[in-house]
Amino acid sequence: MGVDSTPVFRMYLWNETKEYNGLHVGENLVRWVVRNIHQVTVWLTPPGIKSLTLAPYISDGPVLIMFTPTLSFQNYDMLREIALEYYNCQKHQSVSLLARYIAYHLEEKILQLKHLDIVCEKQKSKEENFNIPVQIINQPWNNSSFVKNRKQSKLGWADSICQLGANKQTISTTSLFADKDHLSANSLTKFYWQEICRRHLLSKPPKLNHISYQTPLDSTFTGLACQTNKTVTLLAMDSDENAHFADGLGVDLSRRKDHTAVVLFNANLELLHVLKREVSRQSLVQFLQDYTAGKLERFLRTEARKSRPINRYALPSTNTTNIIQLPEITTGTFQTIVLNNSQNVVVFYHSPYCAFCHGISYVYLTIARLMHNVPDLLFTRLDGESNDLPWEYTVHHYPSILFFPARRKAESRAFPTNLQLTVNNLAQFVLANLNVELRLLGMLDLCRRWNDKQSLDKRRDCIDEVRRSCLNSISDTLTNYRVVITRYPFSKNRHQTLQRLLHRLHYLKTLHLFLGTAHNETHLTVEFLKYFKTESDFNWTKTINRFHDEL
Repeated sequence: MGVDSTPVFRMYLWNETKEYNGLHVGENLVRWVVRNIHQVTVWLTPPGIKSLTLAPYISDGPVLIMFTPTLSFQNYDMLREIALEYYNCQKHQSVSLLARYIAYHLEEKILQLKHLDIVCEKQKSKEENFNIPVQIINQPWNNSSFVKNRKQSKLGWADSICQLGANKQTISTTSLFADKDHLSANSLTKFYWQEICRRHLLSKPPKLNHISYQTPLDSTFTGLACQTNKTVTLLAMDSDENAHFADGLGVDLSRRKDHTAVVLFNANLELLHVLKREVSRQSLVQFLQDYTAGKLERFLRTEARKSRPINRYALPSTNTTNIIQLPEITTGTFQTIVLNNSQNVVVFYHSPYCAFCHGISYVYLTIARLMHNVPDLLFTRLDGESNDLPWEYTVHHYPSILFFPARRKAESRAFPTNLQLTVNNLAQFVLANLNVELRLLGMLDLCRRWNDKQSLDKRRDCIDEVRRSCLNSISDTLTNYRVVITRYPFSKNRHQTLQRLLHRLHYLKTLHLFLGTAHNETHLTVEFLKYFKTESDFNWTKTINRFHDEL
């Protein structure tokens, strides 16, 4: 054995032997064993508190986790068989035989469960067909008065005994009440099978497909872990006790057959893959082969928040229906809402674990409330922790605010990280990314901050600022009009451009004149849109599209 001194601790592995050289302390020995032991699969049982149980496996690279109930280990045995072949890099015959033995043992379990299903079904049918014998005696006057007044012989009790003695030679002794005796052989056998069936039904074992141990796995799968630099660690966890882990990965175990699911994720690359097919021997092998070949698509988590306490803003009104509700975007609705070309969309990325997100949410809600009358401008929220997006729409920190302009979704803007997130800064960020027409309406909406009588002067100053912006825009539009007339030759595009500029001039002139006489209006934006529609037979969608198409 080569032992020169004692005590000595050695670990005999498949192809090597390791010797412990540290202090003889129990905690150090446990760490040494855990660090050096070689396991193709590991059944993890997190303690239920904050711990580093998963950290060593996640930090090493990609991890495959099978969530399955502990009441039946058939799925885990299947994972062990697959893991032995997956890590059999040298293609040892002994390892393949061990994998086939596990498959044979699994096949025996499946056959036993099927036989037990048949036995329990027969036991159930026997109990359902059991009828208690009932005898009905016709005694219409068998009541208390009839029994009381009936004459009986004083020695009537001895008649049955005498009759029994007279027929003693013709009576044979049998166990008439064996079924009622709980200690009889029949009763004990019946109770045994009832208990077996009860435990079998309560355990709810998974309905695995029949496999043959005589059919080995695909030869190309043997040693797959060593063929590329994508070696996967194979783990298993109890799906009943650790369903919250699966929920965090976007998998609802309650909708999975037998509460069993398989996920594969790489924390370093932020990649997540989920086995969409039913968990079986063939599907699991194909899943690992597709991952090694790079054929798996990234799984995007999506979840809509059930509670909406901070994405609603009640206006100062007695009307309970006057509430601003910000749509909560998910992975499934991102395409239809945010990438809608006809709308300018502002997205607030937040996380339930981000305390600062809750702290500055009032700023975002304030701007959404003040500018909710601006047409084609939508303020939304997105829980980035529960909803995965394509890489081009993923942010690196929370909170983040992105602006997706209409008809120019590829030119999205992010709120600068070097600016403090205040009402004024956020308002300027939104206004700067709107076109001229909507920017003026947004500025007009912001003037509603001073609706009380004490702030009338500030309100007038704000409206005057909007009028000055109108004049500047009119001057710029006239300059562009002269440039098009003098520099561009006659063509269809030239005519269309001039028409758009004329529409803009008409819009700006109308807004400037309206603000000169509407200082006392409460909702200036709404009133102006009504006025402009009446004056010029206004079609807002058609006109705004013309503004967007401006060269």
